[in-house]
Amino acid sequence: MFRLEASDLAHVRGGNLPERWSAGPAFVVHDSSPWQAVATNLLATLQAWQSSVGLSAQPGETPRARLHYLIGPAEPAMPPEAQALWSPWMHHPALGAMAQRLATAWPTDGAQTIEVYAVELPEWHATVMIWCGHGREWLAKVDAFFLGRQPPFDRTASLTLAKNIKRLAKPNATATTQEALAPWQGVLAQAGFQPRSPACAHKVPMRHPHDGLAWLGVAPLAIATTDELPVLILGAGLAGAHVAAALAQRGVNSLVLDQAGEVATQGSGGRAGIFHGSASALKGPHGRLLRAGAMAAFYAHAKAMAAGVEGNAEGLVHVTRADPAGFGRQDTPGEAKRLPMGGWINPRDLVGHLLAHQRINVRLNAPVASLHRRGTAWVALDERGQTLEQAKVVIIATAQGASRLWPQASWPIGMVRGQSEWLAADTPGLIKSPKPLSGDGYAVTLPDGSVVAGATSHPGDLDPAPRATDKAANLSRLNRLTGSCIAPPEELASPNTLHRVSQSLSLDPKLEEKVPPWSARSVSRVAWRASTADRLPIVGAVPTAMGLAAMRQTPRAPGLYALTALGSRGLTLAPWLANVLVASLFGEPLPITASLMRSIDAGRYANRPKRS
Repeated sequence: MFRLEASDLAHVRGGNLPERWSAGPAFVVHDSSPWQAVATNLLATLQAWQSSVGLSAQPGETPRARLHYLIGPAEPAMPPEAQALWSPWMHHPALGAMAQRLATAWPTDGAQTIEVYAVELPEWHATVMIWCGHGREWLAKVDAFFLGRQPPFDRTASLTLAKNIKRLAKPNATATTQEALAPWQGVLAQAGFQPRSPACAHKVPMRHPHDGLAWLGVAPLAIATTDELPVLILGAGLAGAHVAAALAQRGVNSLVLDQAGEVATQGSGGRAGIFHGSASALKGPHGRLLRAGAMAAFYAHAKAMAAGVEGNAEGLVHVTRADPAGFGRQDTPGEAKRLPMGGWINPRDLVGHLLAHQRINVRLNAPVASLHRRGTAWVALDERGQTLEQAKVVIIATAQGASRLWPQASWPIGMVRGQSEWLAADTPGLIKSPKPLSGDGYAVTLPDGSVVAGATSHPGDLDPAPRATDKAANLSRLNRLTGSCIAPPEELASPNTLHRVSQSLSLDPKLEEKVPPWSARSVSRVAWRASTADRLPIVGAVPTAMGLAAMRQTPRAPGLYALTALGSRGLTLAPWLANVLVASLFGEPLPITASLMRSIDAGRYANRPKRS
């Protein structure tokens, strides 16, 4: 085992980290040591961080500085099991509790297909990121490099490593090693470093330094926590709530505006929704997004459930063909795949929980018709041209109207109508699954025994009335998923009657005394979700010009950002993508690869010629 004192002396004290990391909002360490050395280095760094920055804030105050510890490429690429890595430290008198916490949050087998795995440590105001893959995919700027014993022996690998270090390094970055620096001098010289001591080298400032985050159109923002205008977030759904929560975690106030009279009224307002990764090994952007999003969503939703939000994170069953009453058990026929990092949650409860933070204010019945730039601030106007609010930073997180708020971006966002069903626990012919099901539709059994099932998908359909045909389609899906035998009643032939019953059910608790029995056992809900032409979300700094050759050349509107068009995957993608967006605001390392970020960048449509 590497000695803790040697790690502290070589890397933490050798790189003069305690004096450096309190100067800015984010301090980034990159460790490419072998895994056992990584464990020791990480514990030594967290211990020093906690004793300086973590305890410098007043009680109840969020420290301005945040530590980001990046790991990669260590050998082997995937980390060892938590028990093997952290068990030697479990009984350490000073670091045992810290080792236990890291072991609990360490990647499981489900993380093997994730390109960037983030371990959030909010109690220490720190994040640990494990990077798998090529260094050119990393989106970060590094303050301190912890090097292993020896650089790669292969000349091509050494050259690639030097290029990556040069691209990632901040102007005053340091590179340290526990051994003599001599074997690394060739690599570091090519990366622009000069030795300052036998085990430490400093980056030589360049006249035109390359910024690895410049193509995102993002510069780190000096966002004040109290004495400036709060960040303005448009939309009180899943996207807006998660962005506000991510800002609050960093000590930043926000104001959330929504046109409705309550939060989570559209796609985010259902009684139950499912979250899970891709059920197949897709290598394209959709599969990569879902796998990464599901990992973050699992931990975020489990934390919310521990705080009282209704839901269950004990797994989900994806049914690929009829699996009557089998629900994915190994001893039953039928093709079903159990997804352990999935489950269901009440979206409206979740949004309410996230927005209850003391740093978040919500203003309802505030429809924003347009955004305008006045000096250094953005002004949100209503339909009469009256000022609703103004802020230096605005985040468009609404599904409906995002394209209208900023037409310069040419986002091809369309609204997709979806209808879902709620069925009472005593519905005749209903078979209930102990775990939520997905496949051709979804089905969730709620704690009271009722079931939520759906959902239809009709792009461009703006009809708000529930339809009998959609209800029949949803019940048919439910029958195929669960083996239920539910027939749509004849009364459903009248959509107007169903609409009236659905509206009454949400308002009148004594409805069962006033309507026929069938309507009390089954209620439809209609909502819309926003989706792009390529079915990928829109994330990042908003563009101001069109038709440029490269994304890095696209100018961005200062202080204007977007997180929208999550489609039907808001519960899976919103927690992760909100952190991606907020990390970009602060110049922090992004928990996403460069190629995947390009596929969802808010400026990607600005580079595509319009079709005539």
